[in-house]
Amino acid sequence: MGRVFAVLALALHLHAHVLHAVLLGCAGFGLAALRLRRAGWWTVPAGLLAYNAGVFLVVNANPRYAVQMMPAAVLFAGVGAAWLWARARGAPLPPSPAFAFTRRGLALGMAAALVLELVAFRDLPAFGL
Repeated sequence: MGRVFAVLALALHLHAHVLHAVLLGCAGFGLAALRLRRAGWWTVPAGLLAYNAGVFLVVNANPRYAVQMMPAAVLFAGVGAAWLWARARGAPLPPSPAFAFTRRGLALGMAAALVLELVAFRDLPAFGL
């Protein structure tokens, strides 16, 4: 019975890491599409993410303090996921006042997703997974 629990714990652990990676990757695409000059209230959650990311890069704080960033990350991940889903179907999203879905933004989104993934999972090998 202990082996079943060990396998279940490992599966749940991997599932959590995969969902976290998908969330951060999609949030990178949502942030890359943001038009800062005309974004309006969207700059508030973007600023919150930028501030907290800077703090985490400098301080290397415990990951449990990332909870305050989750609503903003989920918000931008929704925008990024909608953009990627529309591109996969071949239906371009119309530009909005706050977001512009361009090829340049797609390249920036890839870079932002890579940076977010590297920052979030840089200590993962040290923990044995």
